[in-house]
Amino acid sequence: MSAPKLLKQLSSRHILTLTLNRPEVGNACDPGLLTALAAALDEAAVDASVRVVILRGAGKHFCTGADISATWFDGAIRFPQICKRLDDIAKPVVAVIQGSCIGGGIALAACCDSVVAEDAAFFALPELRIGIAPGALILYVLRAMGARAVRHYLLTGERFPAAVAQQCGLVHVVASQSDLEAQVAKLVDGFLLGAPHASAKVKAALKKYGDTMIGDDAINAMEALFREQSGSAEASEGRASFREKRRPNWYPPESGAKTE
Repeated sequence: MSAPKLLKQLSSRHILTLTLNRPEVGNACDPGLLTALAAALDEAAVDASVRVVILRGAGKHFCTGADISATWFDGAIRFPQICKRLDDIAKPVVAVIQGSCIGGGIALAACCDSVVAEDAAFFALPELRIGIAPGALILYVLRAMGARAVRHYLLTGERFPAAVAQQCGLVHVVASQSDLEAQVAKLVDGFLLGAPHASAKVKAALKKYGDTMIGDDAINAMEALFREQSGSAEASEGRASFREKRRPNWYPPESGAKTE
């Protein structure tokens, strides 16, 4: 029996880890892997037991993009559909990058809320070097890295290190191999301290208004969200936990994990 192309692990702290599991090809994505990832994200989006999603790759690499040797049949799930799911999900999503992050792998990272990269990781947009265009997924990369950086690295196809990816805005935290997991845990802990319903609403609002000019509609919408959330049970608990110098009741205690 072949190994599953996507591994799923849900911890008792409500952290869902999705691991691309084709290490023999650098976690290059074929239709089977993308279909499994789409289903897992759809399930996580409506599962109240999931607070944070971590996306990572098995073995030496995060993701080397699309598997160009695979059979891409009509109707197969492709990178733009996965990017939209990652971009739309109301839960915080963290990408953990090691080794190579290439092409579609960069698009996956660009759609996550936070990206932690090992300092030895490298990135590339090599599509033009094999005579293809990146397609709709480049829109997500443009938003994350900015047009100037994308124009350079897409047109040249050259590799760039994690430190440069951080300067461009694609990566938020760069860590040594020995410190990588500690940095991921610290980041996830910060997400868990945030009120889950408020986080979901704010993430949706930022997605809607984050790339627009600041106008009356955006101001009114954010003010309405502020008023709504200020009167919520979460806000009441948040204020109480602050006064009492304790963790809020939505913060899950540390314990073991269960694997699917």
